[in-house]
Order: sequence, then structure tokens, then C-alpha cells
Amino acid sequence: MRKFVDEALAAQRVGTALLFAIILVETGAVIGSTRFENIVPEHRRVEIRWTWTTPSHQRMPANTEAKYLMLIHAFEEWDCVRVELKTDSRNRCSREAIRRTTGRGNTPEALTDESGTA
Repeated sequence: MRKFVDEALAAQRVGTALLFAIILVETGAVIGSTRFENIVPEHRRVEIRWTWTTPSHQRMPANTEAKYLMLIHAFEEWDCVRVELKTDSRNRCSREAIRRTTGRGNTPEALTDESGTA
């Protein structure tokens, strides 16, 4: 876990990642983490990756709400035209979470702005 955190913080320091804790508003408890990664401002693209939540909060609103806030930030604040939600192809639970969040099939490639620009 220490290596995972150190690598994430190093990527944040050089500007290629932005890390978030997922905090349950009602209690203030940290229930997960997610991040923007491979931030490429000149191409107006970013990835959302490395999301996890505690087992008691999986398939609950917190993950969907975190993704929604990140998508709003990417499209409205950073003016991205492409936001990719990535997971390992073998991670069925994450693929399902992405499907629930995006409304797309089990193999989502990306989300684009309304014009369809990728």
C-alpha cells in the first residue's frame, strides 16, 4: 500500500495525476479513493482510474457520486473533450460500476462531450 500511495503522490507532484479520498459525508469516514490520471491538457483528455471503495460501500451511491463530480470537473472546469474510465478487463465489478455510472455497455471505451469529439 505504501508503494501505491508513494507512486500516486509522485504522479500528482509532476501534474499527471490528481488524487481524491472518497469521504462519507454523514460520518466523515474515508471509504475509498479515486484519481484523475494521465492528465493531458494539450489534448484536453484525462483518465479516471484506481478507484476503490470499502466492501461495505461497494455498489452504493458514493462511487457513482464521486465519478459524477469528477466528470463535471473534467468537462466543465478543465474543458476536456475526452474522459476515459479505465479498469482491468478482468475486473467484472469495476466494469459493472463503470456501466452503472455511464449507462454504457460492459466495454465502455470513453465518454465524449456532446458534439461527439474524442
